[in-house]
Amino acid sequence: MVGGGGAEKSGRGAGPSRTSSGDSTPGTILASLPGNESDWRAAGYCAGSPFPARITPYYASLVKGPYGPDPIALQAVPRSEELDDAGSPDPLGENAHCPVPGLIHVYSDRVLVMPTSACAVHCRHCNRRWRRDVAGPSPWHALLPGWLDYLRARDVAEVLITGGDPLMLPADALGEVLARLRETLPDAVLRIGSRIPVVDPERITPALCATLSKLHPLYLHTQLNCVAECTPESARALTLLADAGIALGNQMVLLKGVNDSADEILRVNRWLVNHRCRPYYLFLTERVRGTRHLWVSVARGLDIASQLQRGASGLLQPHVVVDTPDGGGKVPLTRDRVRLHEKWAIVTDLKGREVVVEG
Repeated sequence: MVGGGGAEKSGRGAGPSRTSSGDSTPGTILASLPGNESDWRAAGYCAGSPFPARITPYYASLVKGPYGPDPIALQAVPRSEELDDAGSPDPLGENAHCPVPGLIHVYSDRVLVMPTSACAVHCRHCNRRWRRDVAGPSPWHALLPGWLDYLRARDVAEVLITGGDPLMLPADALGEVLARLRETLPDAVLRIGSRIPVVDPERITPALCATLSKLHPLYLHTQLNCVAECTPESARALTLLADAGIALGNQMVLLKGVNDSADEILRVNRWLVNHRCRPYYLFLTERVRGTRHLWVSVARGLDIASQLQRGASGLLQPHVVVDTPDGGGKVPLTRDRVRLHEKWAIVTDLKGREVVVEG
């Protein structure tokens, strides 16, 4: 890894690989990329940010250079615009819905648990930057008893295991978390949220898949955002997971300069379907503080949603949504739910409330 922040051991054998190495000192991410550091800075990138940088050697190898728009660099390398204070540090209001540490409960029938705050890559559009204050060794073993006590007293049909990235945990630790959740909620669906198949695919091993295959019904949703991420390595990771019987879905985020065109999205979705991963959600960019340079406007999102509806089969069409705070739901991005203004839009959420979306 290059950059700051702690991470769990992967549980793979020791020794260097394309996707795994020891941590380097903070602020060296530009030096790890192709091209001159001065050219990166001239292109608007920087080594430092309020949100620390972190990238795997594998994901860095997909970066082409600072001499034109690069969808991988835009997702992983800090830019000077991150000092812009527009937006919210917690746009979905998750911090107000943590009844016990490491658990978020917004919707009555489902909960989200976070066994780690570590990620292989610090995505620059991350909507959970407020979790970075607990980055470091995984607290899952200390948090798990509190989650189970809370869940025993409630009728929960689905548990999302996220973070951070739960696949940063050793396979045996993740297996224990999942097994204890399954024991407590035998009829619940367990769903993992992870970018590991995209940013560090060698972590997806036959041994990991064998552990996960014991815990069906199990779903895994990843986030593959652009054609540059559609690599043989990611294809192999998805194939291993699908062969283990794990249902795969993709939750893409609309990002300016990365995938803000229907053509790019359809190319990605065709690749995903060919690798047994169903396009699931396409999220309008959440208005996270420090990410305004990546925001796609509501008007542009509406246009892309319309083009997707006209130009692709149902198999290739994700649910195009705006995620709204405080249980307002994932609102379909349609003109009957949106009123456009010059500098903002008003979205009617699933509870009938009006939510202002900047940009």
